[in-house]
Amino acid sequence: MNIVYWEIKDGKVYHQGRLHKNADVDSFEVFINPAVQYNKHGMILSPFFGRDKTHIYWAWTKTKLDRETFEVLGYGYIKDKNAIYFEYESSIKPVKNHDFKSFVVLDNGYAYDDYQAYYYARVLTKCQNPKSLKPLGFCFAKDNQFIYWQGRAFKNIDINTVQTMPCSKFNFIKDDKYIYYISNKITRSDNPNWEHLHGYYSKDENFVYHMDKILPNESPNDWDKQKAKSSPY
Repeated sequence: MNIVYWEIKDGKVYHQGRLHKNADVDSFEVFINPAVQYNKHGMILSPFFGRDKTHIYWAWTKTKLDRETFEVLGYGYIKDKNAIYFEYESSIKPVKNHDFKSFVVLDNGYAYDDYQAYYYARVLTKCQNPKSLKPLGFCFAKDNQFIYWQGRAFKNIDINTVQTMPCSKFNFIKDDKYIYYISNKITRSDNPNWEHLHGYYSKDENFVYHMDKILPNESPNDWDKQKAKSSPY
């Protein structure tokens, strides 16, 4: 179902079909930076902001954000002349202890400044060199010491040979030695018999896996992409 976030109808402003009582209809505009409106998966990054001649609105809420300097940075991060903020499910709050002048938003929720790195505004406490942080794709990133998945740090994956794959959207990743589910080993990276089937399912010559778990009493010969697609989860 396509959600209509903002609409002007009969001389009034509506958000998701509900009348917006505060907005000035004559000066109202949807405020999304076209450069960051969509991420690489085609998802709208922030459809909840609008503004009129005096205020920035977040859905139906009139905010105290500065109208003239407000900017959507993407992945939930926004800014005005006073601070960098993060758009939580039910509130907008300044990013904790951030450095305003050096703050940089990367892909997939990762960000850094001169002093800290972040994943959706959560500080990556293991990251000692924030400027070395590099998104790898999907939920993965790395710095000069660790691999990160959703902000969690792992040291058992080789940072120099790590690679994402098309199936990394389902949390699979590899280095020159192993294929992993998040950070748990599944099989050797040079195993020609390992195959991603669908979603969280994969197999090799010996086993069928769901995530990183071996499915008991299942033969790889009985599994193909269609069976995995019709299986739960």
